[in-house]
Parts: sequence; C-alpha cells; structure tokens
Amino acid sequence: MAFLVSISHLWDGMVHGPAAYAVWGFYLISGYLMGYVLNQNYSFSKSGITNFYLNRVIRIYPGYFFSLMVGVLVYKLCIINNVALSTLNPEFGKPIGLQGVLFNLTLIPIFQTSSLLVPVSQALGLEVGFYLLAPLIAINRYCAYLALIITAGINWKLNIVPGTFGARYSGYWSALLPFSLGMVIFFHKNYLIKFTSLKLATILWVAHGLLWLYYPSYPWEYGLYISLIFTGFVLVSNCDAISGKIDQLLGDMSYIVYLLHTTVGYLILVNLTFDGPRNLKFFLCTFASTCIISIFFVVIIERPLQLKLKLFIRKYLVKS
Repeated sequence: MAFLVSISHLWDGMVHGPAAYAVWGFYLISGYLMGYVLNQNYSFSKSGITNFYLNRVIRIYPGYFFSLMVGVLVYKLCIINNVALSTLNPEFGKPIGLQGVLFNLTLIPIFQTSSLLVPVSQALGLEVGFYLLAPLIAINRYCAYLALIITAGINWKLNIVPGTFGARYSGYWSALLPFSLGMVIFFHKNYLIKFTSLKLATILWVAHGLLWLYYPSYPWEYGLYISLIFTGFVLVSNCDAISGKIDQLLGDMSYIVYLLHTTVGYLILVNLTFDGPRNLKFFLCTFASTCIISIFFVVIIERPLQLKLKLFIRKYLVKS
C-alpha cells in the first residue's frame, strides 16, 4: 500500500484511484488490527487501555519525528535552491499559525492545517484520531455496527460526487468509515474466513484499480467505497498467514516509506536533474533511495528505540 501511494505521488503516469484505495484500505486493516489487539491482547480496563495508547505512541511517533526532522531539512534546502514546494505535494510547507505548529508536532486532528513538513501526515493524523476512539468502537460488535452506520450516513450526506471527494476522503468522520468496517470484519472473521481466496482477492483488487482507465470519474465517486470490499476480501484471505522476518521488516519499512517518499523526492530534486519532476526515472531513483533509508532507520534506530521504550513503560509507567 505504501508503494501505491509512493508511485502515485512520484510518477505522473500512474493510474488514478489505487493510491486513495490504498489509504482507505490501510484504515480498514488498521481497524481490524485494533479490534483484534484490544480484544485479544489488552483488556478494556484502565491499565489495558493505557497500555494500548502507550504502544500506539511507541509505534507511531519515533518514525514520525524522524520524518519531521528530515522534512525541516528538506524544506530549507528547497527554499535555498528555489525548488517549488508544490512540485510533488501541494501540502508540503512551513506550518502556518499555532494550529499548524501543533498539528505538525502532535498529529492530533483537532488542529487544522494545510501546511505539513511531512506532506502525507494528514492521513496519519486521522489514524491517530481513530486510535483515540478505538476502545469505544471495539468494545463489542454492536458498537462497531453503530460506528459503521453513522459514518456511512455521513458519507452519504456529503453526496457521492467527484466534487466532494476531498471532504469524504480526508474528513475525520467520513474517513472513520473504513476503520469501523475493519472492526466489523474482525467481529465476523470466523464466518467470513469460509469464503477466502488470496489469489482471487488480489486479482479482483487489481482489476478494480484499473477501472479508472475506462471510467475516469469512478474512483472519486463509488470506487472508493467498492474498493473496501476487495480490500476486506484480501485481508480476510490473508489474516491467518504466518509472518516471517522478511514480512516483518517489509511491514516496518512500509510505514517509513510512506512518511518519507515525498521528502526524499524533494531532496533528490534539489541535487539531481531530470527531464521531468515526476517521470519514471525520478520515481525509481526516489523509491529506491527511500527504501534504503527506511531499512537503515528501522534496523539501526527504530527497533532498538521501541524496545527500550517498551521496557521503560513496563517498568515505570504501567502496572499490571
């Protein structure tokens, strides 16, 4: 999914739609996982919920603050070298006002801004907001149903037309829909798993992503919602797979790749010249560089730091 978002931002020849499907698909998978860990690994006691929130902080913020520091450096280099900030992502820029500063520092979505030093962090802020509500939605399947119904109604009320895509796609309450659906899928996993086929699910997901070629407005209307069906199919078909070390590394890398791909792209534009700022050569160079940086960060910095933070929390902050 990080690959689809990256190629969408870095290559102007990419098919439209799959990047948006991937972001909402991430929300769906996240909802499923949060439902799982809250019900299986934590409890809904005070200590259980505290543990849940602290572990979300450990997972999200080390990588984000690293990306934020890179963003500050790259922003200054772009200004010095006269690289247009809107070249890869129009949201890249210096935070404006107190709310802009607070969002860039905290990712809490109550703060509104359109200027981000990590250009893709708006979606991450929504995810942080979803985590805050997760214990309420995951208590039982009826709460998950209620959240799904309410958020579906909000999307319908916004009107499913291309002109409202931005509000539906990036609004907090409208984007809570896939997160809620992921929790509903968790509660019905034992039934849904009877109808699984990873190969078929993958083929259908890819085929659906290509519909933009024939119906250009489709992703911005109902395509975003139909994609959740196929993402859910892929999720259920793969949820019992055993992850190896390579899978775990790729999973950890994907988060950093998502955060860094545009800022690394700007960094490359500062230092190299291409026929066009978003051609295929530029994408390949930027994506390879981002993957190398991500491997270094995950293995050398993030994993050891997260382990130390977990031990610290276990020893000093949370009592069983």
